[in-house]
Amino acid sequence: MKFSYNWLRDLVPFDQSPEALADILTSLGHAVDGIDTVGAAWTGIVVGKVLECAPIEGSDHLSLCRVEAGRDEALPVVCGAPNVAAGQTIAFALPGARLPGGFEITSRKVRGVLSHGMICSERELGLSDEHKGILVLPNDLPVGTPLEEHLAPRDWVFDIDITFNRPDCLSHLGIARELSAKLRISLNLPLTGGLSRQQTNDVLASGALGVGSLPLEIRIEDTQHCPRYTARLVEDVTVASAPLWMQDRLRAVGLRPINNIVDITNFLLHETGHPLHAFDYRLIEQGRVIVRNAAEGERFTTLDGRERLLTAEDLLIADPVKGIALAGVMGGLNSEINDATRDVLIECAVFEPTGIRRTSQRLGLVSDSSRRFERGVDPDATPYVAARAAWLMAELAGGRPVEEALDVQPAAFQPRLVSFRPSRGRSLLTLDLDDAAMASHLKALGCEVESQSSGDGTERLSVTVPSWRHDLNEEADLIEEVARLEGYDAVVPAVRSQLPLVRDPAQDRSRRRVSQIKHAMVQLGLREAIPWTLVPVSDGSGSKANADAHRLINPISDDLAFLRASLLPGLLQAAVRNFNQGHRMIRLFEWGRTFEKAGNDSTRPVERLKLGIILAGYLREKSWGDAGCNWTIHHVKGLALDALRLLDVDNVSQIDYLVPEGFSTGATLSRGETGTSAIVGHYGALKADLARRFDADFPVWYVEFEGEPLLGASPIGTTTYHPLPRYPAVLRDLALVVEKGVPAGRVEDLLQRTGGELIVGARLFDLFEGGGVGDSRKSLAFHLIFRSHDRTLTDGEVDKLVNGMVAAAKLEFAAELRG
Repeated sequence: MKFSYNWLRDLVPFDQSPEALADILTSLGHAVDGIDTVGAAWTGIVVGKVLECAPIEGSDHLSLCRVEAGRDEALPVVCGAPNVAAGQTIAFALPGARLPGGFEITSRKVRGVLSHGMICSERELGLSDEHKGILVLPNDLPVGTPLEEHLAPRDWVFDIDITFNRPDCLSHLGIARELSAKLRISLNLPLTGGLSRQQTNDVLASGALGVGSLPLEIRIEDTQHCPRYTARLVEDVTVASAPLWMQDRLRAVGLRPINNIVDITNFLLHETGHPLHAFDYRLIEQGRVIVRNAAEGERFTTLDGRERLLTAEDLLIADPVKGIALAGVMGGLNSEINDATRDVLIECAVFEPTGIRRTSQRLGLVSDSSRRFERGVDPDATPYVAARAAWLMAELAGGRPVEEALDVQPAAFQPRLVSFRPSRGRSLLTLDLDDAAMASHLKALGCEVESQSSGDGTERLSVTVPSWRHDLNEEADLIEEVARLEGYDAVVPAVRSQLPLVRDPAQDRSRRRVSQIKHAMVQLGLREAIPWTLVPVSDGSGSKANADAHRLINPISDDLAFLRASLLPGLLQAAVRNFNQGHRMIRLFEWGRTFEKAGNDSTRPVERLKLGIILAGYLREKSWGDAGCNWTIHHVKGLALDALRLLDVDNVSQIDYLVPEGFSTGATLSRGETGTSAIVGHYGALKADLARRFDADFPVWYVEFEGEPLLGASPIGTTTYHPLPRYPAVLRDLALVVEKGVPAGRVEDLLQRTGGELIVGARLFDLFEGGGVGDSRKSLAFHLIFRSHDRTLTDGEVDKLVNGMVAAAKLEFAAELRG
């Protein structure tokens, strides 16, 4: 969320620089992700006055203006804006001025007329994207003065990461409270017509609100989802532009100014953190507001012009005839503020977070209001915020606030009481703080602290938590607050742990093994991907894995409603994203869990560890001397076997070419002897139609291993050094003729087993079919390497080993030695 340095300084008069303030906020647990400098990015622009404006003959849109700019004579200026008119106060760029982006203004001829300078729009000044017309300034600005004295003063905008448990900090007032507590500087709480927040709450009157012909009645039908509704009326407003200072504040936090009434509600949202809504009172039937549940299937058009289909779970603000706002999310198009609005109804309510979150997610409608309501707002702030809105509308829109406010609250707010033991705080934090110092920290945060009698002789404090701190529920929370304000760097490391630390050897081994698995993948040239564990209703896999996906009871959204049953969808999405960014050599892996249904028990998913590898694009980078090449089934098989070799998974043989579901070609890897083997994994090429469901219009290869065999393959020990071989190798080539259905991998495994310790390599280098071999048979030629670590092998020894290999191949595969 964005925060303005100048805005915070108005609330807490600190002296720290923006950089120093960022360090303080970070130390308080509010990480500052960045600081942007905003404000006037121009030179030579002044406040000007259009004295005359007349159309240029022969042009359908250009006007010749005479502009007073604080010089001796008015300057002739050609302007093409449709809204330029005599009498306007405008932003005027003198000749020699520089606009944002470095564009320099010069005197030049337009349609034969010499134009000296330019009348600027908001976009030309870098204030917004508005460029349909020139920027019209208030008439009371002194002509000829630099524009930056009145518009877009220099400011610093902090991008702060607010954690979910601190909704009170989603406002400038919330961050100001934090700085006030840390720096011990009094908070300048904005007033409401001269009254403080407490005074504003004290003068509330109950009963119907009304003056003359403006009655108002509030009825809450669902008090569980709307525990409080405060309303104020402001008569005779004039809808116009907000003052420049308010527009500057809104632009600083990324909002576009609209008009004074709407801008006031947006301004207070970012100042106090409490959402408001302004209705055109004349568009509310009978002056009656009803907070009710929507009817099932009721239709409602929100401010963005879209018709929404509601359910009985949605909370609606309505009048006796129609809905006028989707509670806590967005107002209705049928009661919005417009140029003809004269009387304004201000809504400042409290809505139950779960209901707002459910409606927002179901409709896919997220707003600044819903973000705050679904985290929780200050239940005691509505009178103050509504009163401040009414006061600002009186000051900036010329309205007359109705003195009395209507505050409907079926059950009064009860502050939370927490018992706090200073001795417990000292014990946990190892801080040498006395009771008074701890109490001082808590009071600085807005807590009320009183001594509490205790029968066990332990000093206790009774702490009343302020209404805006939903996160302070127990003693440990208060202890953490003391540490935060004192400074985490003041906490001394404990010499001895008060908790028993017992090593879990199995867990340690598993952790080291996972690290070894990931390092092995990096050795193979792969990069780790970390996709979502949650997937949409349809993950696009088109496989049985999708049917086995386990649905969450209370999903975050429909896009994250299922636990994944496969690693493939996430890795494929990552591959497509990288491919679209121009990467043409994709090698990604993920080590993670999948979740499948356990038979008929849909409440207990079965978790399985998997290692997934996705490959696409070039096998190696292309260069001027190397055209590169694409992946083939042989490359993928080699990578899969290399991965198993690096991970010490032994006794793995390719048992068949049964193509896995969703693959156009591929094979299955197993461990153990034929007939009793267990599947270790599979590899292959994805079907083109499956890949296209993820927008992948390129060949995709996928390898997946079961996680448990990898975890338990072999114990992790120290790496053993083997010296380089001293004795020469003996090389032989062996060609065997076998049936076409015999996999080459099985023949290679047989040669390795038969060769025993003396064979150090067996590699297939040729496959021949046809000719004199026969239609149903094929010739497999292997390159064999023999070596002993303690002697030079003789030809006789090697011949004996080769003959044994031929005999074993003949016995198992009916193989024949090719002459």
